[in-house]
Amino acid sequence: MMNKNTYVFKIPLELPPTEENRRNEFELKISNAQRRISEFASAYQWSKYLSTPLINKLQICSTKEQFDKEVKLAFHLDPETNIPKTYSAVITNDILLAVTPETYAKNYPIGQEENAYEKLLAHELAHAFHIRILEGKEDEMGPRWFYEGFALLAANQFQHVTDKMKKADMQKIINTDESVSYVYYRQIMDELLCQMDLKVAVNCARAQDFKFIL
Repeated sequence: MMNKNTYVFKIPLELPPTEENRRNEFELKISNAQRRISEFASAYQWSKYLSTPLINKLQICSTKEQFDKEVKLAFHLDPETNIPKTYSAVITNDILLAVTPETYAKNYPIGQEENAYEKLLAHELAHAFHIRILEGKEDEMGPRWFYEGFALLAANQFQHVTDKMKKADMQKIINTDESVSYVYYRQIMDELLCQMDLKVAVNCARAQDFKFIL
């Protein structure tokens, strides 16, 4: 069921026995995460892409070890594959897998801000939303800094950062596909929006040779 005036759906929730007493808390988190995406979509006239849920289920893992195991199974990875400690949520087969708020806070302290956990969930929903805007063409999401920056913007993560980057350092990140802190991606996205509209940027990023010059 969808709430009036916003695209917020009742998402099935799978919890481990240890977290069952927190069901209402997790239901509120995923509802608020959807609301963030709904408000973002409305601001850019993209609401038509939210007529159906972005995920079919939210599955919470009680430990990081269990989360890593589920990720490896879902993506058919070698059991010995090293999953980064900070990796805390992902959508696979329309299921949003996530660690608990406590595990997220412990393993990714830099990401802790107001409403950090619901922003984490919203970030993953934003990736699915981005793909919908592109009509399922995931390979047209653009370079890493752009598709991560898009999700950070949609979830409103790292809006207030005091340690500002120099433009020369931003350009170095733009010119490579090397993974860096999400704090930097958000700053680059904010800089991009000073020069062009986001809807224009999304279309530009679809090109394989997309480059942004500061």
